[in-house]
Amino acid sequence: MVKRMLLRWVPRVVGIGLSVAAVLKVGQKAVWSTLAHANPWLVLVAAVAVFPLLAPKARRWQGVLADFGITLSWRDAFRFYAIGLWAAIATPGQVGDGLKAWYVRGRGGHLAPALASVIVDRLFDVLVLLGAAAFGVVVYGGGTAALAIPLLTVLVVAGIAVAAVPGLRVGLARLLPGSVRAKVAGHRWAVALGDAHLSGRAVAAAMGWSLLSFTATLARIALCFRAIDLNLSPVKLIGIVGLSSLVGLLSISGIGTRDVFLIVVLGRDGIGQETALAASFLILFLNLTNVVPGFIAWLRDPVPLKSSVTGVPPEPPRSGQASQSGQSGQTFAVSEGD
Repeated sequence: MVKRMLLRWVPRVVGIGLSVAAVLKVGQKAVWSTLAHANPWLVLVAAVAVFPLLAPKARRWQGVLADFGITLSWRDAFRFYAIGLWAAIATPGQVGDGLKAWYVRGRGGHLAPALASVIVDRLFDVLVLLGAAAFGVVVYGGGTAALAIPLLTVLVVAGIAVAAVPGLRVGLARLLPGSVRAKVAGHRWAVALGDAHLSGRAVAAAMGWSLLSFTATLARIALCFRAIDLNLSPVKLIGIVGLSSLVGLLSISGIGTRDVFLIVVLGRDGIGQETALAASFLILFLNLTNVVPGFIAWLRDPVPLKSSVTGVPPEPPRSGQASQSGQSGQTFAVSEGD
């Protein structure tokens, strides 16, 4: 219990502390003056461009679901994806991704492959992010990051490969002790994941949608940077976004860690600390706008956020017909034990 609370609150406290310290060091008036003189129209366009960001992500997830045997309309995929992003911020336990799978379950899909699809979908985002961070290491240097990025890339690619090839999963399972293997095989989630795979075409499509979504991210951030007269070359922009996103994973929404990172890195290019901190706050603003479509979608189709996706909520969403497997045409039954 104590450990869980520490894992939940320490990143929040540390992040907020770093952000407050950065503002005090740079000067509140200097940061506010930079933000006050930002071009509001460029910031507005960047905020509204959340839809070109979410649409490719939803399409990618829809494709992964299809290969995992769950047919979901693009409209539902977009709504559930948006709700997941919002729930990741709105819930203390950050169960957003799991909530997406729960909505799929409410449409008749089996929970196990739905959860697996969410994990695989996220791996594609991480892979593109690591590629962008590699640009940053080349341009700015990386120290530890120069070693961590290749290792993480190998792990992510391995994760996608395991999801893509059922035979690879079977081979890895044979490495487990017989008793463990028998116990795992007896679970319904293991049976449900037996035929889950990704075709080569699906992997290529997922990478394409990932790159398209990341391009939208770059465009939105570039607009916000230009709004405060911060102009970076495309290579530097890619590197900054990749590295700052990785650093941002150390805190909640990058608060604090991204602030300090941008002050240090942009300072190497002679960019003032107040401009770097304002840029970090604008990125935070964009992250907050990402959740608006999901909040609106959740208001129209709510599910209790305090319920764990691995438990049994009072009323799972069932506003739609049960979807069918894209491979066998079999209708997935929804039961409490899925």
